Amino acid sequence: MPDPLVTKLHEYPPELQGFLIRKIDPTDVAMVNVLERCGVTRDHAPALQQMIADEALRKLDEGYFWQGPFLASLALCTLDSVESIPALLGAIDRFGEDYEFWYEVFPDTLESFGPRLLPPLADHILTNPSAQITSLQVGFTMLEQIGLKWPEHRAECVDILTRFLQTRHESLKDEDVVNGSAVSALIDLDAIESAAVIEAAYAADRVDEMMCGNWPSVKEELALGPEGREAKWKQAIEHTFPNHTSQPRRPDPAKLVRKQARAARKQSRKSRKKSR
Repeated sequence: MPDPLVTKLHEYPPELQGFLIRKIDPTDVAMVNVLERCGVTRDHAPALQQMIADEALRKLDEGYFWQGPFLASLALCTLDSVESIPALLGAIDRFGEDYEFWYEVFPDTLESFGPRLLPPLADHILTNPSAQITSLQVGFTMLEQIGLKWPEHRAECVDILTRFLQTRHESLKDEDVVNGSAVSALIDLDAIESAAVIEAAYAADRVDEMMCGNWPSVKEELALGPEGREAKWKQAIEHTFPNHTSQPRRPDPAKLVRKQARAARKQSRKSRKKSR
């Protein structure tokens, strides 16, 4: 009887087989060197996308299940394969809850696509019924980063977030947590124009206040603007640590949202297990 791993390896080009048999360190940040060493090019994009979605890898070994798709995803980003973005977003949902480096690494990795992410992000966030909490929150983080880094695209990023918040997503687990992430991104984009939509979401009890506070606090944050929020942060530091002499560094808002989201997802999983 043939070895299942050998059979699986032969389904992929020789250049990609090392991704599955752990000859490559997943923490190797110089992915471009890995691709050159293995001879992987943009012509391998379809096979890399296949590896991301290959459920049969789970039956072989848990290590193969996450490592192959993880390396394939990094490879697609390094190869600048824009057409693979939908597959990459789907991979985040498949792996993000169990393997946090997908959730932690991918926002920074995907940022290499820049504003070219916006059309597939809008499709995934607004029209993909299978989109789940992890990829949505990563998508919101990406919209925030794009809007801040490329101000000419800020309005488009705000529009996508606002349209998501306007729509009910009854089939989505933890909708209030996801909406809280969207509100956090809108605050950091200084989206005063979305205040009415945010208020309506709070009034309908569709926002988890653990993610970004209650409506009065959000309203205050929007009214303060970026400089006012920074001043408020420094004032809080000075009040809490009166003898603190060095300039405090405000935490990265995107990282705070991700940390809050992880905590919320863990609490949600615990609640679902207790209810079984």
